[in-house]
Amino acid sequence: VLNTSSPIADAVRAALYRKGLPFINSLNVRDLSQIRDYLQFITLALDFETIRVKHVKELFSNYNGFFKKGKEEFLLSKQTEADMRSRGWELWKVMRDIRSMTYSEVCEAICDRRAKIQVGILINDLQVADTKITSVNLNEVKYAVDNVNELHHNEEIPEEEKRGVLLVDCNNSVYIDRPVVFYLGMEQDWNKTLIGKQYIDIEDETDKNVARLNALIQQGQVRYYFVNSTKGGKQARPCMMFDLLYRKPMDSFSKMCGKLVKGRWHKEEEQQMPEDLSRGIVTDKTFNGKFSKSSFNNYYSCPRRFMYGLFLTTPEEKNSEFGTLIHSFAELYVCYPQDVEDLGLDHFVDMISDSYSGLSSPMMEGLDRAKIKQAMWTVTRYIDHLGIKDVPLDTPLSVKKHPNRFMIALGKEFTSSICEQDLESDKYPVHGQLDLFWNGLITDYKTGSPSDVKSIAEAMTPGSNVKYPEFQAPIYLSLSLEKGGYRKEFDLFYAMDNDAVSIVDDVPITSNVRYIRLSEKSIKDTIVSSEGFRSYLSVALSKNLRGNVDAIMRVIRDMASEEITSWDQDVALINNIADSLGLNRTKTNSETISKGLRKIAGCAEGGLLRYGDTLEITSGFLVSVMDYISQMHSKMVEQSREGFPALPRGRCSECPYFSVCTKGTIDDGGERGE
Repeated sequence: VLNTSSPIADAVRAALYRKGLPFINSLNVRDLSQIRDYLQFITLALDFETIRVKHVKELFSNYNGFFKKGKEEFLLSKQTEADMRSRGWELWKVMRDIRSMTYSEVCEAICDRRAKIQVGILINDLQVADTKITSVNLNEVKYAVDNVNELHHNEEIPEEEKRGVLLVDCNNSVYIDRPVVFYLGMEQDWNKTLIGKQYIDIEDETDKNVARLNALIQQGQVRYYFVNSTKGGKQARPCMMFDLLYRKPMDSFSKMCGKLVKGRWHKEEEQQMPEDLSRGIVTDKTFNGKFSKSSFNNYYSCPRRFMYGLFLTTPEEKNSEFGTLIHSFAELYVCYPQDVEDLGLDHFVDMISDSYSGLSSPMMEGLDRAKIKQAMWTVTRYIDHLGIKDVPLDTPLSVKKHPNRFMIALGKEFTSSICEQDLESDKYPVHGQLDLFWNGLITDYKTGSPSDVKSIAEAMTPGSNVKYPEFQAPIYLSLSLEKGGYRKEFDLFYAMDNDAVSIVDDVPITSNVRYIRLSEKSIKDTIVSSEGFRSYLSVALSKNLRGNVDAIMRVIRDMASEEITSWDQDVALINNIADSLGLNRTKTNSETISKGLRKIAGCAEGGLLRYGDTLEITSGFLVSVMDYISQMHSKMVEQSREGFPALPRGRCSECPYFSVCTKGTIDDGGERGE
């Protein structure tokens, strides 16, 4: 018992053929894969403007049409010939023009010789061959295919397929005269749709379908129910009619049966992993045995996420594609600013807006264009602010793994080594790619939501369970220290920060920057010596203290302990500050000073000093983080021999590899499943 119109029916027939087991093959028109694919193609084509590549990818492959990797989330209507292979572009054009074509024209355009015969017989039987395709007549064709058994086809049913295993349609059967019955799937493809059917009382018909299902699942003397425990990384959900049958929500098969038994054919196989990952793995990623900032972030989040990140590609998503576009534009403006000025920003927005809006909704196209232009504008202002000019064009685009799309479109052959510069550590197991290196300063462009320095500090602190860990700053600072020639500074430029006001020239572009600075002093000495922190305190402290920051810092330097969290309770320190400021040692003044010390200490934590848009990292903190990364790398190498465990720090459902990570127990924010 199964959905005979689903792909599983073809798989069952093929398996019975391989085993030499005879089966009764009714072989109606609806059972022919050529007919199903043809009707599915037209159905999807009628929604051409709104469907995405992932909806047609498998169907295109049936007709020998393929897409480039990573295009699954793009709107199909926004794809170009360059995004496809084999017959992909030909099929795309048929979908685009579907409403101006007849059924026979579509058949001629997409079907092979055998399929043309089958489809031709069907559309001639139904007398629609020369009819222009519409949603209305397509529904009539599909209804006839599903319900009219007298439709012709030219497939002969062999004599041996007139007896044997009976394949029963779950949607059109009740009583089965067989002693042993196998039920396959019982998921959403068992639902019987009633919406849109005229002259039918939906409640009465639903009750009939529930009664039919109740009888159907009790047929035979011996019954086997075969189900998936998971589907798409989540618990497989039974057919909706089971909710009515059990009179409660049945969101998993475990609620129907307390014990799900794995079939005896299921064998647990030992994971085959590389013997020594430290020697390097050749993949499409840049991973070469050492952590990049992205791969370490993945490993920190969950070792298994790290593993999947090495070997699996994920579809392009709206945010990642936007980031790629803006990084490419920034590189172009650094290398060829005059071209950008001559052509204007709108020219480059036009070049890529179709690609980006393909990841969004067609209704969002105007907003997408505005967003792209806004980000490009802020990037040009920031690069102008740095005073970048006359950069060396010393790197051929041909040696780049992912050459700049704007430069290729403009016919350029060279980029600059100050952009996308690769560094590899000899001391730690890390490497990195610097977006921009100019005058000793490292800059990384950020196109996502802006972060404040407190969030940045938490994200790079070992042991934190933040949603998005980010160890980029310590990794890049350690690389710059090791290689020399770099300032001990690292800027994070948020292209979309202050987006409501930064398009106005009188708003400083520096408000989009978070400054990461390295201090080679202890946290106490960093506090008292930082000129930037003193400027911040001259505004942030209470009015009785803000004008005396230098005097307060002198007392802290001379008297305070290294344990900064105890400063607000240190009576001697508080009294000496009061004396240095010419204040009486009253309770009110002591409380004011104590609050000020608490505020100062609150800006420092774990070797980090954060204030305003600046984060100062002490060398002690940097060394401890890099040692931690080295320890994690050793653990990763060991796990590569034994298997990467699923040890998520956050919600598994938010992991990009959640749909493939089905081995073992995973956490989905409180709900647990297999």
